[in-house]
Amino acid sequence: MSISEVRFRLNKRKNAIYAHYSLHKPNLLEIDKDWVLSELKANKMDKFVLDRDSINQLIGIVNNAEYGTGKIQIGESFDAKVFVEVKDEMSAYMTIEQEQGGQPVSLEMVKKALAEKGVRHGFLLDEIRVAIVTGEASNVLIAKAEPAINGEDAQFICVLPEIKVRTPRIAENGNVNYRDLGDITVVERGEPIMQRTPATAGIPSKDIFGKVLEPIAGINTPYSDTLKGVVASEHDPDLLIASETGQPVIVENGITIENTMSIKKVDLSTGNIIFEGSVIVIGDVASGMTVEADGDITVKGMVENARLDAGGNILIRGAVIGRDGDQKSDNNTATLRADGSITAKFTENAHLQSNDNIYIQDWALKSDISAINEIVVGSDNSSKGQIIGGKVTSGILVKVMNLGSSAGVQTYIEVGNESDLQHEIESLSGQCFKQEQILKEIHKNIAALKNNPTKQGQKMLEEARHAHAAVEKSIAAMKKEQEVLKTEKNRTKNAKVIIEKNAFAGSTVIVAGKKKSFKEDAGRRTLTIKDHELVHVFH
Repeated sequence: MSISEVRFRLNKRKNAIYAHYSLHKPNLLEIDKDWVLSELKANKMDKFVLDRDSINQLIGIVNNAEYGTGKIQIGESFDAKVFVEVKDEMSAYMTIEQEQGGQPVSLEMVKKALAEKGVRHGFLLDEIRVAIVTGEASNVLIAKAEPAINGEDAQFICVLPEIKVRTPRIAENGNVNYRDLGDITVVERGEPIMQRTPATAGIPSKDIFGKVLEPIAGINTPYSDTLKGVVASEHDPDLLIASETGQPVIVENGITIENTMSIKKVDLSTGNIIFEGSVIVIGDVASGMTVEADGDITVKGMVENARLDAGGNILIRGAVIGRDGDQKSDNNTATLRADGSITAKFTENAHLQSNDNIYIQDWALKSDISAINEIVVGSDNSSKGQIIGGKVTSGILVKVMNLGSSAGVQTYIEVGNESDLQHEIESLSGQCFKQEQILKEIHKNIAALKNNPTKQGQKMLEEARHAHAAVEKSIAAMKKEQEVLKTEKNRTKNAKVIIEKNAFAGSTVIVAGKKKSFKEDAGRRTLTIKDHELVHVFH
């Protein structure tokens, strides 16, 4: 008597499972789904994709038919699949769909998928090997191109062991460092003072498709043509040598040797002082007088109702006192303006404007004071340091011991106004756009002139290329300036007012456009912006 049976076999390509059944009377064979799965596992066919309906059909035939033979396909295999996604020209990502009874992922599969996407460069071999070994990958980065390394701009490096510092330093004890005449560095004629390192071209790279990525060459800024007291070395045109004895001061794109004038006092007997260098006044600057200097102005006495204008720092050991009245009128008050910092012991009815920082040791009374960066009045270890009346405006910080007075004098502080910076950024964007349109036109001209072999055509081509380089340089400089302004704008987001002791009634603080008026006396605190709101941080 023949026995009924069911056997599972692969087809010749080994990518499909067939159930072969042979049923004989009396058919005593009975199977179910668990039996089928168990047999497939025993035959190492359990990883295949099974067809549930076909298995149910097989079970029905075997369990209900008394005799007969046949075969039914109940499953098939699938090889692993590799999918490569190129999100941009700098990166490619891989996802693996695991095999089901078929061939596992292989290096050849990965290579083929990359080739189909045109990826030829920047392969991350370790990541690819791990994915192949584990057979798993879900949006894994497997190709990454390194961007071209842009060239560095020309650098101006001072070779002196020490140099004049434009910004006053605050000592650890909080005192402002009022420098004496002896702090001035003096160089002798013939002494090397600055080395220029030319710009570099940068290092090219390739994107993942093998296309060359050209770097942006550094801006090869030459020495400024307005430098004084220096000459280029005969042996190295990038090395500056002092052509006269004097005070070295680092300026934009170079270094200048400044003469230093020392005078006992400034009054009607001396007349106004206008000097191309630094000025040191041993005594006072009398009312109505003017002192202008390309470098620093140092006054060891006091400044009355006078006007001081410096291309560097202004350092006043004594007080700055103007007439009581409209502080904004240069003709009616002591007026100090500096491209560098301003340092004074005491101000009253004065107008101070700095393109850097302002440091006042004792008090600022009824004065109009503004600085691009920070304003500090007083020091941590002093009971002095008070702003009373007037208006104080700063880019990022105002720090004061006491704000206002017990008499309720109206006193205003404002920090972090970014509107002017935004206007400059937008203006530069507009200029940059216009230059880029000009650049496109030059591109068109160059393309047309390349096909003009005449002498005149080649001359025009050379001129177009020079114009192209000049416009590119202009665009790069504007974009660099934009980045500087954006950095400055970001700094204003951290603007704050630090009140170390008291904020008296009558005082008003504005931080990034948010206003706080003190209706009554308050203690020490820091006012800053958090989540677009003015907050008080109590010390």
